[in-house]
Amino acid sequence: MKTEEIPQASVMYKPVKSNPTEGWMNTETQNSMAKIQDLKPNTEYFVKVDENGEQEVVIIKTKDGCVTDEATSYGLGETFHMGCEQTCTCMENGKSECRERCHFRPGSISDPSCQEIPDEDDVCCVKYRCKGNDV
Repeated sequence: MKTEEIPQASVMYKPVKSNPTEGWMNTETQNSMAKIQDLKPNTEYFVKVDENGEQEVVIIKTKDGCVTDEATSYGLGETFHMGCEQTCTCMENGKSECRERCHFRPGSISDPSCQEIPDEDDVCCVKYRCKGNDV
């Protein structure tokens, strides 16, 4: 009995509005599935599938979202942190609404009657226990 290895499909993609000379990015396929990662929000992409020499190109468009740097994006309504300084929420049109991450940061209060304790909900923040009440 002769067995032949069946080649896997290859999947490549690139932004529709990319430079025409820009090459296609490859993604790995496994069990006839491909996962394309690091796509930018609200962007159209060409996706080329080549299976056994037959090619098909389709255009997909990613959902709206926010990009914080070249490699990180968030979906609408998703909350994320900008370091220990801010907590942000991704809004429409790629905008983010941000606020202070902590009520108190380490060293915020220098009152000797207050004790700084870690905030169990956030490693960047602290709470203060002062004589008479907790802050």
